[in-house]
Amino acid sequence: LLNALGNVVASVPVTADGLFLFSNVPVGINYSVQLTTIQGTGTYASPSTPPATILPAGWVNTGEFVGAVSGSDGVVDGKSSLVNLTTDDLITEVNFGIQRLSTAVPFTTAIPSLLLNQVLVLNSPTFPVLSGSDPEDQPVSGVLTAKTVKINTIITNGTLRYDGTPVTVGQVIPNFDPAKLSILADQPTPTGMFKFNYSYVDVAGAPGAAADYIITFPPGVLPITLGSFTATGNNCTAILNFKTVTESNSDRFEVEYSSNAGSNYAIATTIAAAGNSTSERNYNYNYAMQPGVTYLFRIKMIDRDGNFKYSDAQKVSCAGKVLITLSPNPVKDQFFLQGLNSGKNTIAVYNGNGKRVITQVIAQTQGRVNISNLAGGMYTVTIVDQDGMVTSLQIIKD
Repeated sequence: LLNALGNVVASVPVTADGLFLFSNVPVGINYSVQLTTIQGTGTYASPSTPPATILPAGWVNTGEFVGAVSGSDGVVDGKSSLVNLTTDDLITEVNFGIQRLSTAVPFTTAIPSLLLNQVLVLNSPTFPVLSGSDPEDQPVSGVLTAKTVKINTIITNGTLRYDGTPVTVGQVIPNFDPAKLSILADQPTPTGMFKFNYSYVDVAGAPGAAADYIITFPPGVLPITLGSFTATGNNCTAILNFKTVTESNSDRFEVEYSSNAGSNYAIATTIAAAGNSTSERNYNYNYAMQPGVTYLFRIKMIDRDGNFKYSDAQKVSCAGKVLITLSPNPVKDQFFLQGLNSGKNTIAVYNGNGKRVITQVIAQTQGRVNISNLAGGMYTVTIVDQDGMVTSLQIIKD
Protein backbone atom coordinates (compact mmCIF):
# COMPACT_ATOMS: atom_id res chain seq x y z
CA LEU A 1 0.00 0.00 0.00
CA LEU A 2 1.48 3.38 -1.06
CA ASN A 3 0.64 6.83 0.29
CA ALA A 4 0.07 9.88 -1.90
CA LEU A 5 3.84 10.44 -2.06
CA GLY A 6 4.31 6.92 -3.48
CA ASN A 7 6.03 5.49 -0.38
CA VAL A 8 5.25 2.12 1.20
CA VAL A 9 3.06 2.22 4.30
CA ALA A 10 1.91 -1.44 4.46
CA SER A 11 2.42 -4.81 2.73
CA VAL A 12 0.23 -7.94 2.56
CA PRO A 13 0.61 -11.21 0.61
CA VAL A 14 -1.77 -12.12 -2.20
CA THR A 15 -3.64 -15.33 -1.43
CA ALA A 16 -3.79 -18.33 -3.76
CA ASP A 17 -7.15 -17.18 -5.16
CA GLY A 18 -5.77 -13.72 -6.02
CA LEU A 19 -7.30 -11.77 -3.08
CA PHE A 20 -5.60 -9.25 -0.81
CA LEU A 21 -6.84 -7.05 2.09
CA PHE A 22 -5.43 -4.08 3.97
CA SER A 23 -7.17 -3.58 7.33
CA ASN A 24 -7.06 -0.76 9.96
CA VAL A 25 -5.92 1.73 7.35
CA PRO A 26 -5.74 5.38 8.52
CA VAL A 27 -8.50 7.40 6.84
CA GLY A 28 -8.58 10.79 5.16
CA ILE A 29 -5.57 9.92 3.00
CA ASN A 30 -5.10 9.04 -0.69
CA TYR A 31 -3.59 5.61 -1.33
CA SER A 32 -2.58 3.45 -4.29
CA VAL A 33 -1.75 -0.24 -4.48
CA GLN A 34 1.36 -1.79 -6.02
CA LEU A 35 1.73 -5.47 -7.08
CA THR A 36 5.25 -6.89 -6.89
CA THR A 37 7.21 -9.95 -5.80
CA ILE A 38 9.46 -7.82 -3.55
CA GLN A 39 7.97 -7.07 -0.13
CA GLY A 40 8.06 -3.43 0.94
CA THR A 41 9.33 -2.55 4.45
CA GLY A 42 7.48 0.69 5.21
CA THR A 43 4.76 1.28 7.82
CA TYR A 44 2.10 3.95 8.35
CA ALA A 45 4.32 5.56 10.92
CA SER A 46 7.53 5.16 8.93
CA PRO A 47 6.95 5.09 5.14
CA SER A 48 9.78 3.82 2.94
CA THR A 49 10.85 3.90 -0.72
CA PRO A 50 8.83 1.38 -2.78
CA PRO A 51 10.58 -1.64 -4.31
CA ALA A 52 10.66 -2.29 -8.05
CA THR A 53 7.47 -3.55 -9.67
CA ILE A 54 8.46 -7.12 -10.57
CA LEU A 55 6.33 -10.17 -11.44
CA PRO A 56 7.37 -13.82 -11.47
CA ALA A 57 9.34 -14.94 -14.52
CA GLY A 58 7.13 -15.36 -17.56
CA TRP A 59 4.37 -13.04 -16.29
CA VAL A 60 3.51 -9.50 -17.39
CA ASN A 61 1.13 -6.77 -16.30
CA THR A 62 -1.86 -6.15 -18.56
CA GLY A 63 -3.54 -3.31 -16.65
CA GLU A 64 -4.94 -1.97 -13.37
CA PHE A 65 -8.44 -0.76 -12.57
CA VAL A 66 -10.34 0.53 -9.55
CA GLY A 67 -14.01 -0.35 -9.76
CA ALA A 68 -16.46 -3.19 -10.25
CA VAL A 69 -16.08 -3.47 -14.04
CA SER A 70 -13.22 -4.36 -16.34
CA GLY A 71 -10.91 -1.67 -17.69
CA SER A 72 -7.60 0.03 -17.10
CA ASP A 73 -6.28 3.12 -15.37
CA GLY A 74 -4.48 4.04 -18.59
CA VAL A 75 -0.93 3.16 -17.55
CA VAL A 76 0.17 -0.50 -17.38
CA ASP A 77 2.76 -0.38 -14.61
CA GLY A 78 1.60 -2.64 -11.75
CA LYS A 79 0.26 0.34 -9.72
CA SER A 80 -3.35 1.38 -9.28
CA SER A 81 -4.65 4.92 -9.53
CA LEU A 82 -5.15 6.91 -6.29
CA VAL A 83 -8.03 6.02 -3.97
CA ASN A 84 -9.30 8.44 -1.30
CA LEU A 85 -10.16 6.65 1.92
CA THR A 86 -12.69 8.45 4.16
CA THR A 87 -14.21 7.46 7.50
CA ASP A 88 -15.46 3.87 7.62
CA ASP A 89 -14.81 3.32 3.88
CA LEU A 90 -14.50 -0.19 2.44
CA ILE A 91 -12.80 0.06 -0.93
CA THR A 92 -13.19 -3.03 -3.12
CA GLU A 93 -12.23 -4.05 -6.59
CA VAL A 94 -8.72 -2.70 -6.80
CA ASN A 95 -7.83 -5.10 -9.58
CA PHE A 96 -4.63 -6.12 -11.37
CA GLY A 97 -4.51 -7.84 -14.73
CA ILE A 98 -1.54 -10.15 -15.16
CA GLN A 99 -0.88 -13.05 -17.47
CA ARG A 100 1.73 -15.57 -18.54
CA LEU A 101 3.36 -14.97 -21.91
CA SER A 102 3.12 -17.19 -24.96
CA THR A 103 6.07 -19.08 -26.47
CA ALA A 104 6.92 -19.46 -30.14
CA VAL A 105 8.49 -22.72 -31.38
CA PRO A 106 11.91 -22.48 -33.10
CA PHE A 107 12.49 -24.46 -36.27
CA THR A 108 15.57 -25.31 -38.36
CA THR A 109 15.83 -27.44 -41.49
CA ALA A 110 18.27 -27.93 -44.37
CA ILE A 111 17.45 -28.32 -48.04
CA PRO A 112 19.89 -29.73 -50.63
CA SER A 113 19.47 -27.02 -53.27
CA LEU A 114 17.68 -23.81 -54.11
CA LEU A 115 16.65 -22.30 -57.44
CA LEU A 116 16.47 -18.64 -58.28
CA ASN A 117 12.90 -17.37 -57.81
CA GLN A 118 11.88 -20.60 -56.10
CA VAL A 119 8.98 -20.09 -53.67
CA LEU A 120 9.03 -21.87 -50.30
CA VAL A 121 5.55 -21.95 -48.74
CA LEU A 122 5.83 -22.36 -44.96
CA ASN A 123 2.92 -24.76 -44.74
CA SER A 124 4.20 -28.29 -45.41
CA PRO A 125 6.05 -31.20 -43.78
CA THR A 126 9.30 -29.77 -45.17
CA PHE A 127 8.55 -26.24 -44.03
CA PRO A 128 6.19 -26.49 -41.03
CA VAL A 129 3.64 -23.91 -40.02
CA LEU A 130 4.64 -21.33 -37.40
CA SER A 131 3.75 -22.83 -34.01
CA GLY A 132 3.57 -21.91 -30.36
CA SER A 133 1.77 -22.24 -27.04
CA ASP A 134 0.10 -19.93 -24.55
CA PRO A 135 -0.96 -20.94 -21.00
CA GLU A 136 -4.31 -19.17 -21.31
CA ASP A 137 -5.14 -19.36 -25.04
CA GLN A 138 -3.37 -22.48 -26.34
CA PRO A 139 -1.96 -24.61 -23.51
CA VAL A 140 -0.84 -27.40 -25.86
CA SER A 141 1.73 -26.31 -28.42
CA GLY A 142 0.33 -26.24 -31.94
CA VAL A 143 0.14 -24.34 -35.21
CA LEU A 144 -0.77 -20.66 -35.07
CA THR A 145 -3.54 -20.88 -37.67
CA ALA A 146 -6.09 -18.08 -37.05
CA LYS A 147 -3.88 -16.71 -34.23
CA THR A 148 -1.95 -13.41 -34.25
CA VAL A 149 1.70 -13.49 -35.29
CA LYS A 150 4.34 -10.77 -35.07
CA ILE A 151 7.36 -10.84 -37.39
CA ASN A 152 10.27 -9.37 -35.43
CA THR A 153 13.02 -9.70 -38.06
CA ILE A 154 12.95 -10.61 -41.75
CA ILE A 155 15.34 -12.45 -44.05
CA THR A 156 17.95 -10.29 -45.78
CA ASN A 157 18.89 -12.44 -48.82
CA GLY A 158 15.41 -13.16 -50.13
CA THR A 159 11.88 -11.88 -49.58
CA LEU A 160 9.56 -13.02 -46.80
CA ARG A 161 6.01 -12.55 -48.11
CA TYR A 162 2.48 -12.76 -46.71
CA ASP A 163 -0.33 -13.05 -49.22
CA GLY A 164 2.16 -12.12 -51.94
CA THR A 165 3.28 -8.87 -50.26
CA PRO A 166 6.73 -8.41 -48.64
CA VAL A 167 6.60 -8.56 -44.84
CA THR A 168 8.04 -5.64 -42.88
CA VAL A 169 9.94 -5.69 -39.58
CA GLY A 170 7.53 -5.61 -36.65
CA GLN A 171 4.50 -6.46 -38.80
CA VAL A 172 1.59 -7.97 -36.85
CA ILE A 173 -0.51 -10.49 -38.79
CA PRO A 174 -3.97 -11.16 -37.30
CA ASN A 175 -5.97 -14.28 -38.19
CA PHE A 176 -2.78 -15.91 -39.51
CA ASP A 177 -3.19 -18.10 -42.62
CA PRO A 178 -0.16 -20.42 -43.06
CA ALA A 179 -0.82 -20.86 -46.79
CA LYS A 180 -0.05 -17.17 -47.30
CA LEU A 181 3.42 -17.10 -45.70
CA SER A 182 6.25 -17.82 -48.12
CA ILE A 183 9.88 -17.08 -48.92
CA LEU A 184 10.86 -15.98 -52.43
CA ALA A 185 14.47 -16.77 -53.37
CA ASP A 186 14.84 -13.67 -55.53
CA GLN A 187 18.52 -12.87 -55.00
CA PRO A 188 21.18 -14.65 -57.09
CA THR A 189 23.84 -14.91 -54.37
CA PRO A 190 22.26 -15.99 -51.04
CA THR A 191 24.46 -16.67 -48.02
CA GLY A 192 23.22 -20.20 -47.37
CA MET A 193 20.52 -19.38 -44.81
CA PHE A 194 17.06 -17.88 -44.63
CA LYS A 195 16.34 -16.71 -41.07
CA PHE A 196 13.56 -14.67 -39.52
CA ASN A 197 12.25 -14.22 -35.97
CA TYR A 198 8.62 -14.30 -34.89
CA SER A 199 6.38 -14.19 -31.81
CA TYR A 200 2.95 -15.52 -30.92
CA VAL A 201 0.75 -12.59 -29.90
CA ASP A 202 -1.92 -13.71 -27.43
CA VAL A 203 -5.50 -12.51 -27.09
CA ALA A 204 -4.39 -9.77 -24.68
CA GLY A 205 -2.18 -8.35 -27.44
CA ALA A 206 1.14 -9.29 -25.80
CA PRO A 207 3.91 -10.95 -27.87
CA GLY A 208 5.65 -13.71 -25.94
CA ALA A 209 9.01 -15.43 -26.14
CA ALA A 210 10.26 -15.19 -29.72
CA ALA A 211 11.77 -17.94 -31.86
CA ASP A 212 13.87 -18.20 -35.02
CA TYR A 213 12.70 -19.94 -38.19
CA ILE A 214 15.77 -21.08 -40.15
CA ILE A 215 16.19 -22.77 -43.55
CA THR A 216 19.75 -23.59 -44.59
CA PHE A 217 20.97 -24.53 -48.05
CA PRO A 218 24.31 -24.84 -49.86
CA PRO A 219 25.85 -21.35 -50.08
CA GLY A 220 26.79 -19.80 -53.37
CA VAL A 221 25.04 -18.74 -56.50
CA LEU A 222 21.74 -19.93 -57.83
CA PRO A 223 21.17 -21.38 -61.31
CA ILE A 224 19.19 -20.16 -64.26
CA THR A 225 15.98 -18.16 -64.51
CA LEU A 226 14.28 -19.02 -67.78
CA GLY A 227 12.37 -16.10 -69.27
CA SER A 228 10.65 -17.86 -72.18
CA PHE A 229 10.85 -20.89 -74.47
CA THR A 230 9.03 -21.23 -77.79
CA ALA A 231 9.08 -23.95 -80.45
CA THR A 232 7.51 -23.29 -83.86
CA GLY A 233 7.53 -25.18 -87.12
CA ASN A 234 8.63 -23.83 -90.48
CA ASN A 235 7.56 -26.64 -92.80
CA CYS A 236 9.60 -29.56 -91.36
CA THR A 237 12.08 -27.46 -89.38
CA ALA A 238 11.51 -26.92 -85.65
CA ILE A 239 12.69 -23.45 -84.68
CA LEU A 240 13.53 -23.32 -80.97
CA ASN A 241 14.09 -20.01 -79.20
CA PHE A 242 14.62 -19.47 -75.49
CA LYS A 243 15.98 -16.72 -73.31
CA THR A 244 17.25 -16.43 -69.73
CA VAL A 245 16.57 -13.50 -67.41
CA THR A 246 19.55 -14.20 -65.14
CA GLU A 247 22.24 -16.84 -65.01
CA SER A 248 24.43 -17.68 -62.04
CA ASN A 249 26.87 -20.56 -62.06
CA SER A 250 25.23 -21.86 -65.25
CA ASP A 251 27.15 -24.39 -67.34
CA ARG A 252 25.12 -25.56 -70.35
CA PHE A 253 21.75 -26.23 -71.93
CA GLU A 254 20.79 -29.57 -73.39
CA VAL A 255 18.04 -29.40 -76.04
CA GLU A 256 16.05 -32.64 -75.76
CA TYR A 257 13.40 -34.08 -78.06
CA SER A 258 10.86 -36.90 -77.93
CA SER A 259 9.10 -38.44 -80.93
CA ASN A 260 6.91 -40.78 -78.85
CA ALA A 261 4.73 -38.40 -76.81
CA GLY A 262 7.32 -37.92 -74.08
CA SER A 263 7.90 -41.59 -73.18
CA ASN A 264 11.62 -40.88 -73.47
CA TYR A 265 13.84 -38.02 -74.60
CA ALA A 266 17.14 -37.83 -76.47
CA ILE A 267 19.66 -34.99 -76.67
CA ALA A 268 19.45 -33.01 -79.91
CA THR A 269 22.32 -30.64 -79.10
CA THR A 270 24.23 -28.98 -76.24
CA ILE A 271 24.56 -25.19 -76.00
CA ALA A 272 27.08 -23.46 -73.72
CA ALA A 273 25.55 -21.16 -71.09
CA ALA A 274 26.72 -17.66 -70.18
CA GLY A 275 27.92 -18.69 -66.70
CA ASN A 276 26.94 -15.50 -64.91
CA SER A 277 24.62 -12.86 -66.30
CA THR A 278 22.15 -10.34 -64.92
CA SER A 279 20.73 -9.35 -68.34
CA GLU A 280 18.61 -11.26 -70.83
CA ARG A 281 20.42 -13.85 -72.97
CA ASN A 282 18.90 -15.30 -76.13
CA TYR A 283 19.53 -18.81 -77.47
CA ASN A 284 18.21 -20.65 -80.52
CA TYR A 285 18.46 -23.96 -82.33
CA ASN A 286 16.84 -25.45 -85.46
CA TYR A 287 15.96 -29.13 -85.65
CA ALA A 288 15.09 -31.04 -88.84
CA MET A 289 11.93 -33.08 -88.26
CA GLN A 290 10.72 -36.20 -90.06
CA PRO A 291 7.45 -36.00 -92.03
CA GLY A 292 4.38 -37.33 -90.27
CA VAL A 293 5.90 -37.11 -86.76
CA THR A 294 4.86 -34.98 -83.77
CA TYR A 295 7.77 -33.90 -81.57
CA LEU A 296 8.09 -32.64 -78.00
CA PHE A 297 11.03 -30.36 -77.21
CA ARG A 298 12.34 -29.25 -73.80
CA ILE A 299 15.40 -27.48 -72.41
CA LYS A 300 17.53 -29.03 -69.65
CA MET A 301 19.31 -26.24 -67.71
CA ILE A 302 22.43 -27.43 -65.89
CA ASP A 303 24.69 -25.48 -63.51
CA ARG A 304 28.37 -26.05 -62.75
CA ASP A 305 27.54 -28.08 -59.64
CA GLY A 306 25.52 -30.56 -61.67
CA ASN A 307 22.13 -29.30 -60.48
CA PHE A 308 19.52 -29.07 -63.22
CA LYS A 309 15.88 -28.36 -64.00
CA TYR A 310 13.68 -28.67 -67.09
CA SER A 311 11.58 -26.23 -69.03
CA ASP A 312 8.03 -27.08 -70.02
CA ALA A 313 7.76 -29.22 -73.16
CA GLN A 314 6.66 -27.65 -76.46
CA LYS A 315 4.94 -29.60 -79.28
CA VAL A 316 5.77 -29.20 -83.00
CA SER A 317 4.67 -31.40 -85.93
CA CYS A 318 5.82 -32.17 -89.44
CA ALA A 319 2.70 -33.40 -91.23
CA GLY A 320 4.41 -34.53 -94.42
CA LYS A 321 1.78 -32.90 -96.63
CA VAL A 322 1.80 -30.20 -99.31
CA LEU A 323 3.78 -27.27 -97.94
CA ILE A 324 1.92 -24.13 -96.87
CA THR A 325 2.60 -21.37 -99.36
CA LEU A 326 2.15 -17.64 -98.99
CA SER A 327 1.89 -15.25 -101.92
CA PRO A 328 2.59 -12.64 -102.99
CA ASN A 329 5.68 -11.76 -100.94
CA PRO A 330 6.38 -8.81 -100.62
CA VAL A 331 2.74 -7.93 -99.89
CA LYS A 332 0.94 -4.68 -100.57
CA ASP A 333 -2.63 -5.20 -99.29
CA GLN A 334 -3.34 -8.91 -98.72
CA PHE A 335 -1.63 -12.27 -98.99
CA PHE A 336 -3.01 -15.66 -100.04
CA LEU A 337 -2.37 -18.89 -98.08
CA GLN A 338 -2.56 -22.36 -99.66
CA GLY A 339 -1.90 -25.83 -98.26
CA LEU A 340 -3.62 -25.30 -94.91
CA ASN A 341 -5.00 -28.30 -93.03
CA SER A 342 -8.73 -28.89 -93.13
CA GLY A 343 -10.58 -27.47 -90.17
CA LYS A 344 -9.80 -24.46 -88.01
CA ASN A 345 -6.55 -22.63 -88.77
CA THR A 346 -5.62 -19.65 -86.57
CA ILE A 347 -3.54 -17.07 -88.43
CA ALA A 348 -1.56 -14.52 -86.38
CA VAL A 349 0.63 -11.72 -87.75
CA TYR A 350 3.41 -10.35 -85.50
CA ASN A 351 5.42 -7.17 -86.03
CA GLY A 352 9.17 -6.84 -85.56
CA ASN A 353 8.74 -6.28 -81.80
CA GLY A 354 6.87 -9.55 -81.39
CA LYS A 355 3.49 -7.86 -80.90
CA ARG A 356 0.49 -9.60 -82.45
CA VAL A 357 -1.22 -7.12 -84.79
CA ILE A 358 -3.71 -9.37 -86.65
CA THR A 359 -5.58 -12.55 -85.74
CA GLN A 360 -7.81 -14.39 -88.21
CA VAL A 361 -9.37 -17.85 -88.43
CA ILE A 362 -9.50 -19.71 -91.78
CA ALA A 363 -11.63 -22.85 -91.84
CA GLN A 364 -10.59 -24.04 -95.33
CA THR A 365 -7.36 -25.21 -96.90
CA GLN A 366 -6.78 -21.75 -98.35
CA GLY A 367 -7.71 -18.16 -97.61
CA ARG A 368 -6.74 -14.48 -97.74
CA VAL A 369 -5.48 -12.16 -94.97
CA ASN A 370 -5.77 -8.39 -95.34
CA ILE A 371 -2.81 -6.38 -93.99
CA SER A 372 -3.46 -3.10 -95.82
CA ASN A 373 -3.64 -1.17 -92.54
CA LEU A 374 -0.15 -2.23 -91.41
CA ALA A 375 2.98 -0.14 -91.81
CA GLY A 376 5.70 -1.30 -94.15
CA GLY A 377 8.32 -3.69 -92.79
CA MET A 378 9.08 -7.30 -91.85
CA TYR A 379 6.35 -9.43 -90.23
CA THR A 380 6.02 -13.03 -89.01
CA VAL A 381 2.93 -15.04 -89.94
CA THR A 382 2.14 -17.95 -87.59
CA ILE A 383 -0.39 -20.64 -88.57
CA VAL A 384 -1.71 -22.98 -85.85
CA ASP A 385 -4.02 -25.75 -87.05
CA GLN A 386 -6.67 -27.53 -84.97
CA ASP A 387 -4.16 -30.25 -83.99
CA GLY A 388 -1.73 -27.70 -82.57
CA MET A 389 0.76 -27.88 -85.44
CA VAL A 390 2.59 -24.56 -85.80
CA THR A 391 4.04 -23.10 -89.01
CA SER A 392 5.85 -19.74 -89.16
CA LEU A 393 6.56 -17.73 -92.32
CA GLN A 394 8.19 -14.35 -92.93
CA ILE A 395 6.62 -11.61 -95.09
CA ILE A 396 7.57 -8.13 -96.19
CA LYS A 397 4.86 -5.46 -96.24
CA ASP A 398 5.46 -2.81 -98.93
